[in-house]
Amino acid sequence: MRAAADGQNRSGASTFMTFRIMRTLVVRAMLPSEDERGWVCGAAGGRRLGSGDDMSTFIGERSGSHRYIAPELDDLRFRKLFDETRSMAIQGYLPDGRVVYWNRASEDLYGFSAEEALGANLLDLIIPPEMRDGVREAIAEMFATGQGIPPGRLDLLHKSGRRLPIYSSHSVVEVPGHPPVLFCMDSDMSALTRAEAEIWAAKAEADRASLAKSKFLAAASHDLRQPVQTLLLVLASVEHQVAGQPKAAQAVEMMKTAVDGLNGLLTGILDMSRLDAGVVTPLMEGIDLGGLVARLADEYSAAARDKGLRLRRVARPLRVRSDSSLLEQALRNLVENALRYTPAGGVLIGVRRRGDRAAIEVVDSGIGIPADKHSEIFEEFHQLDRPGRDRGQGLGLGLAIVARVAGLLGAEVRLASQPGRGSRFSLLLPLDHEQPQAEAAPQPVADCPGRLLVVEDDDSLRNSLEMMLADWGYRTVAVPTGEDALAVAAALDWSFDALLLDHRLGRGLTGTATAREMHRQSGRPFPTLVLTGDTAKERIAEIHDSGFAMLHKPIAPKVLRLRLAQLLRHQAQA
Repeated sequence: MRAAADGQNRSGASTFMTFRIMRTLVVRAMLPSEDERGWVCGAAGGRRLGSGDDMSTFIGERSGSHRYIAPELDDLRFRKLFDETRSMAIQGYLPDGRVVYWNRASEDLYGFSAEEALGANLLDLIIPPEMRDGVREAIAEMFATGQGIPPGRLDLLHKSGRRLPIYSSHSVVEVPGHPPVLFCMDSDMSALTRAEAEIWAAKAEADRASLAKSKFLAAASHDLRQPVQTLLLVLASVEHQVAGQPKAAQAVEMMKTAVDGLNGLLTGILDMSRLDAGVVTPLMEGIDLGGLVARLADEYSAAARDKGLRLRRVARPLRVRSDSSLLEQALRNLVENALRYTPAGGVLIGVRRRGDRAAIEVVDSGIGIPADKHSEIFEEFHQLDRPGRDRGQGLGLGLAIVARVAGLLGAEVRLASQPGRGSRFSLLLPLDHEQPQAEAAPQPVADCPGRLLVVEDDDSLRNSLEMMLADWGYRTVAVPTGEDALAVAAALDWSFDALLLDHRLGRGLTGTATAREMHRQSGRPFPTLVLTGDTAKERIAEIHDSGFAMLHKPIAPKVLRLRLAQLLRHQAQA
């Protein structure tokens, strides 16, 4: 019984307090006692106990009323309260389990009338068979110690045989000269149990809807990335070819702007997927905030001027411990968000010291955010006051990504805003007190031409990759499946300098599985770059766990060119 009560305890504080109050009142109202005339309050009209009578005989009688009659007015009120109440089932039991008190609420709750219950055994009335041994032991322990077990949830029996979820509290009451009585105060939890079931069902439905949304976004983003990636590569090649033709070059530039916008939307979805997949591990290092803010301010100054805005920076020479890539991503999102929602005025990027932390602040004179919307704007796909979605304002992922990144970095995000006057977003990070080491200026990585095996199942993208790689001086062999790649590589005696593979290759081997098999069959490792348009957490984690380099589609040509050169250069130096 103790284990059952502990295991099923789901009460609230208010319910527990009610039981404590009721327990005090029950002791006063229901204990049998003698008045000044020697009459025992317990049977209707009362009767005097004879010399051979004892209390256990008296209270065990099934005849007459089972309700004790208090001699004092207050006790009468208490008796009536407990006897007639329909909200709290109260029962009294002797050490052997016999029922000596059974109020109307007990009749309603368990289905047994008082006449049926009085004198019967608790175990036979409402205790399920599998619980009887435990209840018998618990009753014996309570009478032995004089203390009730902690209140809690029990599943007891109705007269019909159905189970009832009950919250039960127990108290042993002892009066000198009389046998102790165990009082139980029970409350029906059926409504609460139904409510809990409805809540869990609603949560399960919400989880299913969230999973369906994630699967849809993953599938849609992968399918969109393929043509976008093809466009990026083809446009880069066309741009090179029309460099001397102004009108054609202008048309290509307009196309690049449109494709870059679509690329940005897809990248937002990918960033959220990578963060949710748990595959992003921060690399903490010392970062010069002054240099970072200056560089971003210079980069975004043209975009600010195009909107007629002023972009200023005020940066102290402070250093923090953080991941440079993730911090820059979060700061970029804040700056872009400020520029997007500021129709007039300006944007300020600043750095200041706050105790043992540095605060990076992005302040704008934009539309502002109502106080009751401060938490909502950090949710995925949320656009303030744009329920119909404005494609020009992005997907509504920027601030959600900032919140995720801040959590990874151990940073704090703060927001102060007034509608119509602007907003201040702050990122607070721990200061870095270590002395920075002098760093050599980064050297540009030149192309390192070689022979590449390209595995891509999309015909247009495969052809575009071949064309682009040829422009960069690479020799290529391109195939659509992993199985084809293994056959061709074996036929050419594994004479490749690097592997460039899409991850999802139809029904056959994946890109990572193909690369692992090539390494095994050839007996040597190849520099391997896996391209993916997937946003599903499982697939991103799978590629990450493979240890191969990874780029997410759509990939800017200059990024792909640099990464390939780095891989081959590293292999040459190994």
